[in-house]
Amino acid sequence: MLFAFLISLLLLVGAPAVAATVPQHVFAHFIVGNADAMNSTQWESDITEARAAHIDGFALNIAMNCDYNDAVLEKAYAAAEKVGNFTLFLSFDYESDGAWPADQVISTINEYKSRTAQHYYQGKPLVSTFAGSANAGDWSSIKSATGCFFVPSWTDLGQTGIQEYVDTIDGFFSWDAWPVGATNKTTVSDVAWMDALPGKAYMMPISPWFYTNLPQWSKNWLWRGDDLWHTRWEQAAELQPAFVEIITWNDYGEAHYIGPIHEAGLPTGSASYVMGNPHDAWRTLLPHYIDAYRGGVNGSNSTSLSYDDKVVYWYHVNPSDAGSANGTTGNNPSMGETAMNPGLLAQDMVFVTALVNSTSQVYVQIGSSEPTVLQATGGLNQYSVPFNGQTGAVQVSIRRNGKQVVSATGREITEECEDGNKTVMGFREAAMAYRPSSYGQLPDPVQDYSPKPTATATAPRPATSTAVNPEDYSKPYCDFMTNNPTIFHAVDGFTKQLESQGYKRLPEREAWKLERGGKYYTSRNASAFIAFSIGSDYQSGNGMAIVAGHIDALTAKLKPVSKLPTKAGYVQLGVAPYAGALNETWWDRDLAIGGRVLVRDPSSGKVESKLVKLDWPIARIPTLAPHFGAPSQGPFNKETQMVPIVGVDNSDLFKQATTASPFEAGTFAATQPEKLVKVISSELGITDYRTILNWELELYDSQPAQLGGLEKDLIFAGRIDDKLCCFAAQEALLASPDNTSPGSVKMVGMFDDEEIGSLLRQGARSNFMSSVMERITEAFAPNYGPNVLAQTVANSFFVSSDVIHAVNPNFLNVYLENHAPRLNVGVAVSTDSNGHMTTDSVSHAFIKRVADRCGSTLQVFQIRNDSRSGGTIGPMTSSRIGMRAIDVGIPQLSMHSIRATTGKLDPGLGVQLFKGFFDHFEAVDKEFADF
Repeated sequence: MLFAFLISLLLLVGAPAVAATVPQHVFAHFIVGNADAMNSTQWESDITEARAAHIDGFALNIAMNCDYNDAVLEKAYAAAEKVGNFTLFLSFDYESDGAWPADQVISTINEYKSRTAQHYYQGKPLVSTFAGSANAGDWSSIKSATGCFFVPSWTDLGQTGIQEYVDTIDGFFSWDAWPVGATNKTTVSDVAWMDALPGKAYMMPISPWFYTNLPQWSKNWLWRGDDLWHTRWEQAAELQPAFVEIITWNDYGEAHYIGPIHEAGLPTGSASYVMGNPHDAWRTLLPHYIDAYRGGVNGSNSTSLSYDDKVVYWYHVNPSDAGSANGTTGNNPSMGETAMNPGLLAQDMVFVTALVNSTSQVYVQIGSSEPTVLQATGGLNQYSVPFNGQTGAVQVSIRRNGKQVVSATGREITEECEDGNKTVMGFREAAMAYRPSSYGQLPDPVQDYSPKPTATATAPRPATSTAVNPEDYSKPYCDFMTNNPTIFHAVDGFTKQLESQGYKRLPEREAWKLERGGKYYTSRNASAFIAFSIGSDYQSGNGMAIVAGHIDALTAKLKPVSKLPTKAGYVQLGVAPYAGALNETWWDRDLAIGGRVLVRDPSSGKVESKLVKLDWPIARIPTLAPHFGAPSQGPFNKETQMVPIVGVDNSDLFKQATTASPFEAGTFAATQPEKLVKVISSELGITDYRTILNWELELYDSQPAQLGGLEKDLIFAGRIDDKLCCFAAQEALLASPDNTSPGSVKMVGMFDDEEIGSLLRQGARSNFMSSVMERITEAFAPNYGPNVLAQTVANSFFVSSDVIHAVNPNFLNVYLENHAPRLNVGVAVSTDSNGHMTTDSVSHAFIKRVADRCGSTLQVFQIRNDSRSGGTIGPMTSSRIGMRAIDVGIPQLSMHSIRATTGKLDPGLGVQLFKGFFDHFEAVDKEFADF
């Protein structure tokens, strides 16, 4: 997945961001018990390293009954005072060696609060705990005796239990830093604590990963890490808590250390997964994350930022299905969590974060396989590249303008495990390719594998399988829309996300071998696809729960011959409207170009499809100023007056000799604008223009999707119709747990050509969906025939999902009373008395029962009798196949405009309803057995 982080604004624009209204601080949790052997020089070195990473200070975890506490604390405070501009505070550990007596807490705080390195917040010495809720009653007197600013980590009390001590605490530190199960970490817990304690300072936990194998303490489990580090910093930048505490600087036993390794501090048994596995690379990009969280403000303790190109990457060396887990469980059963195979949590991917100072390409190659090439914009970019069964050394590099900038080679991915066991953390890599001081010289450069890049698109962040929090989908939806402007990019992004979540690609040309519990997808023309998961109890004839929409959008496509003669000094581009595009909303917009290019490999003769995205303003359709009167008012001719300009060429004024075309006559390139061919060839690493056989390119609004409104409760974006419903459907499929509706097939379909009638082979009128349903039914039927397929169809239910008109406050008179959906409320049921929508009383009641079960609010839309209705894929698909069906839609304003609006919560509200449909399909279907 690719995420261009907020820091890119600071890097490219150079303007300071707006800082938070309260001071923001970043600390690293430091285990004093692991520092007994550290000398003063080592303390000073660690503090210097932390300062360089823009960390403000250490939270010193001190356990009870440790005779080394005083000596270690003295070294720590003395080193911080000597280095300067670095602070410390005490975190009393009540769990490791028992509870702290209140009098000892008071004396310890009072002993160190006068030190110049002590961190003060709001004029008070900052103090925290590691748990200790059983002694919460002590802290009223402790605060009175010390005057401290108290931020405990009593996470076990929950948001309700903490209310008993709301007058005692000044803030709260959550230890909930890792996701449970095969899910990604969300902000649900953070927001819950912030909402439960309004006005209190929240300390947000951030950790890169978690693995422990310490038998002496019955600890041997893994929580998902993978892209956790990047994701949590993104979330911190969004939530803006008063504090961030990194877990940890030096907890080697739980493997989430980001500081240098001091061997003397390793707990018994941890050396096997710590030694030889430095995590220093986590600090490489940390200054950028921290400054982004602080709104671009460089803390007073911090060194200046470096914008040199850097890449950090990590992965587990053994695939998840290789060897034995050696007793390691996914999740911690002792905490009441369900034990899982750790291979389900640790994803088989190479994770890469790249900092580039201008547009570049990031190459990731596993073994001798074809490299994956990812487009990077100035700033921080996050990616994940699936193993896809590949083994061998991992090579990562940054290239710009055809030249390699930095490179590195990591350990080999192999099915062979040491002693037959995969030591999960020991076999991870954290490496960087930018003069790493702790790594010595740069590795040898990777081989020169251009000019055959495999362009990839951004995949949206996978959804979790827990309860849906609609706000969690606002930013991912905006990122997806910005990074996937064309239908080809969108399908590529969606299918890559499916692969990252364990879905297997099924080529239509091949025979399919399907299994119960399997997850699959198939695509057609790279512009439509169907994904499905087969329940563990599925039998042929059982129903399929289907949500489908269209992924195409109004656009302007380049004509087969897009080169036009220069007119009045302007270079123009030949385009044709797709559906209702090139309307008045396309005037004076900054238009970019993207799509797919068909290229023939000269050595193999194979034709490949490559995605291209020229995401800067290239074209513009200029209006005629109103001063010219009637000609400026329209109507306008789309063939002659809506022709975009892409540059200036005044060579005719100077009678310069016409230069010969660089393209061979009769080739496709010769029919296209010369500069466009050259730019695209440069982007894709094409050196022989003759290998370009054709392309499908389109114009799109280059302005990114973004949150808007005074309270940022709106989303402004292009191409909302119907990628909004498609995004929600896919996220719902991925979020729906496998143990819900296990006797059914859960399916999403995303079709092309809806805006022009759905008549092509990748459209909803084709046999695409029916053929997939038939193949699934046939795979599990010993005696397959039309009877069992008809039974499958009769037991299935189809949710046609297409955006619907939200009420426009400036034109209330065009809406039917009580049928005007609002933003940020819920999905609307679309009805039409003349059959333009497939909704009837039974399907409406069906989806209402789903909504009741999952807590969704339904709205309803129908046009006035004096208006005309649009259409969806619902009637054409349900009538052709014969399924029960309903039309629903997520509301949006400005449908068919180049720029539209929906609500901040609406993507997530769509996920909530569609996930509820998948989860509760079988239960609700039983209620409607007679229909």
